[in-house]
Amino acid sequence: MEIKGMLLKYTSKKKLSCFFILCILRSCHSISMAYITSEFITIATHPVEVSKLYLFLVVVSLLILFFGCLGFAFSHMYNSLVYDIDMYVRNLAIQRLCEDGNDIDLSFMTNDLKQIEQNVIYGQLNLLFDITSFVLTVVTCISQSIIFTLISLVTMLIPILFQHILSGRVEEKSRIWEGENSKYTIFVTDLINGMDTFHLYGTIPVIINKFTQKTTQLEQRSKELNNTIDNISNLVSLLSYFIGALVPLVTGLYLVYCDMINLKTFILISQLSMTFINPISGILECITDMHVSKPILNKIFKPSRKSMESNSTISNEHFKQIKLRDIDLCYGTNIIQKHIDLKIKLGEKILISAPSGWGKTTLLNFLLGNLESENGEYLLNQVNLKGNRELAKHYFSYIHQKPLILEDTIEYNITLGRKTNTKELQEILQIAGLTDLVNQKGLSFKLKSDGKNLSGGQAQRIEIARALLSHRPILLADEPTSALDLELSIKIHRLFLEAKGLTVIEVSHHLRKEEYELFDRVIKLA
Repeated sequence: MEIKGMLLKYTSKKKLSCFFILCILRSCHSISMAYITSEFITIATHPVEVSKLYLFLVVVSLLILFFGCLGFAFSHMYNSLVYDIDMYVRNLAIQRLCEDGNDIDLSFMTNDLKQIEQNVIYGQLNLLFDITSFVLTVVTCISQSIIFTLISLVTMLIPILFQHILSGRVEEKSRIWEGENSKYTIFVTDLINGMDTFHLYGTIPVIINKFTQKTTQLEQRSKELNNTIDNISNLVSLLSYFIGALVPLVTGLYLVYCDMINLKTFILISQLSMTFINPISGILECITDMHVSKPILNKIFKPSRKSMESNSTISNEHFKQIKLRDIDLCYGTNIIQKHIDLKIKLGEKILISAPSGWGKTTLLNFLLGNLESENGEYLLNQVNLKGNRELAKHYFSYIHQKPLILEDTIEYNITLGRKTNTKELQEILQIAGLTDLVNQKGLSFKLKSDGKNLSGGQAQRIEIARALLSHRPILLADEPTSALDLELSIKIHRLFLEAKGLTVIEVSHHLRKEEYELFDRVIKLA
């Protein structure tokens, strides 16, 4: 396991130190029980005074009570560490999603993160305990008989080596399952979003059949992964018990027969050597589990391709003009449009009209800096933004064709958690035409995902309010009123087209005559 996958370093050193001490104390449980068992046998074969027997029983009772109480403290600290590490991993995952979401999806944020918790976080805490238990047991055994202990240890190396050889198969099966699970999650998301359409066109039986196929594929991969893990675990356990238990017992009997150790030592080491198996099996199981989750961890800890963006804003007075000169518009490796020239000045309200499939949304994404062009220049205030695309984003706000409405309050949907004063927010609400809605429902009214408890116009007004609140000098609008009727479309357009000093760039494939007249300039592209 790569060092970046050791998640214990992301928790409090104080807590981890306390947990390690608890591991040491709890590891003494099996050693104490082995000593107690050997002493009972000694007492049975060599009777002692009743008073000493009573004292021995009191000590045993106190030890049992102590280790019982210790279990509560151990569990509490264990769960506290799981919480700390899990929170760190989830926060890091959301950072990766925000920086570069190509490898992070719904399946990752739910199923995969849960797998990290179960396989890696639990695994590494258990690994620390198992290693501590193993070391203390070995030290105790060596103090009794070096030869017997060494033989027991050597027999344990075989299952460890065997597990290491087969770990690559677990990683491969895990990668295959993760890919299938991601496809399944996307399919289920599409299924839920398109349920009304499927009902409308009577394709529910087809969808159910396809769902069954996807589920079968996912469960088949899951079964293959689980079978691989279980087969390796069972083989390793078989080797551990057969070689690690049987060989030391036979060896111990031979040493007793040769008078090299006494019966008490044999019983003590035999019982402790049997406890070798539990830590060794636990260590091997933890390593296997971490190999299963290694592809998932690599997604979180890989170097990000984008730095976290600041929320700084460029005021209107710092924006003069945008100029595209001989730009080739690309989507992936495909060139959509060539030799694009465009010049837009401060305060202009521009409509770019082009047919469907021209690449209008791609053009807006290029202006935002999400896409690149090998040819031409992208000048903002005469500064070529090639190599410094992140700067461009501080100039723009954006209105989507389908408004982004989160399952949260009206206020959060507008501010996105940014701090703003009440007066400023009220002004934006009035400009965006949301005053009536807020007066009726309140800013704390909780909206449903995708704005299911809003009208189309209300959802679009929230999107506009969000854009205006950012005070960016340039507003990009991607067919913001395509789903609205003419009267409402004109009202919505006026909300941002009449904003003073705001530069607007809207793209659309079809607007009515009354809407064209709202813009300063219309650029028609074939």
